[in-house]
Amino acid sequence: MGHQAASAVAHVNPFADGADSRLQRVDAALERPRAGGAGSGRSQGGEEASGGRRKGRADGEKQIDTARDEGERAVADVVAEAQREADEYVAAKRARAEEVAADYVVTIKADIAEQ
Repeated sequence: MGHQAASAVAHVNPFADGADSRLQRVDAALERPRAGGAGSGRSQGGEEASGGRRKGRADGEKQIDTARDEGERAVADVVAEAQREADEYVAAKRARAEEVAADYVVTIKADIAEQ
């Protein structure tokens, strides 16, 4: 049973979908924070024009800080996902290598038993 699981894991390749589709997923993840705040800065024009320049500036700085935080979170999410994919890939390669090594030992044992 463990052999079957190792064999199944060995065929999993998180990188099989190609670099282009992975980059598209990264781009989409990085666009999410930008899309969330896209319209929020436009309402400041009326406040600034009516004498609320200080509040408008503070709001703008707050939006910039929020955008930076969201960007940092998006980068962290992309990196974490890439790390998970890499870890899965390494685990699959390890399982396959262990399976091949075990098969080799069995083959050598059989050869020695025949002699």
